[in-house]
Amino acid sequence: MVIALDVGNTNISLGMVRGGDVVRSQSAPTVGNNSAAGLEATLDHLLSRDGTSLDAVDEIVSASVVPGVTDSL
Repeated sequence: MVIALDVGNTNISLGMVRGGDVVRSQSAPTVGNNSAAGLEATLDHLLSRDGTSLDAVDEIVSASVVPGVTDSL
């Protein structure tokens, strides 16, 4: 599975992509996610809502306008 990650000033949005199709999308507030550990916890939380874990992720594609988060990616 590929995760398409969009980090904005308000929300972190992700799309779960399988076989070229977006099968699910979710978001969480960006606040408090500027560290690598915070970002990993947020991604793990969002994925677990769908019963998925980070272990199932093959690739992450990201875009970010938040310097603190960009540095953690």
